[in-house]
Amino acid sequence: MRQLAEYEKAGYLSRRFNRCPYCDNNDLEFGAIVANGRTASNDVTCRTCEAKWVDQWTRTGISEEIEATCDDCGWVGGRSEVTWPPKDLADRLDPGGVVPAGDCPDCGAFTYLAVAR
Repeated sequence: MRQLAEYEKAGYLSRRFNRCPYCDNNDLEFGAIVANGRTASNDVTCRTCEAKWVDQWTRTGISEEIEATCDDCGWVGGRSEVTWPPKDLADRLDPGGVVPAGDCPDCGAFTYLAVAR
């Protein structure tokens, strides 16, 4: 497996970990998150190109309100402001896709929990 360039790693992070950094496919299998103090990690496998890597997580702080964002209209707000459960969740969610935080209060599209960058 080839080494990823820094821009490819940055691209993976900016796409919220939902597309393979090697082939750009979204058919990913995520292993269990293993926490160890201030860090955590999980194995990831791309079902398309069979690439494997490890997502690494770092605790960056604490927040009393979890932030959610809408990729469709750009809305940003608290997790408590979105509609849960999302309307027609089973029909709108792709198999293996990221589970949304809820429906956007402005446009009704899925919102997702913000990822520390």
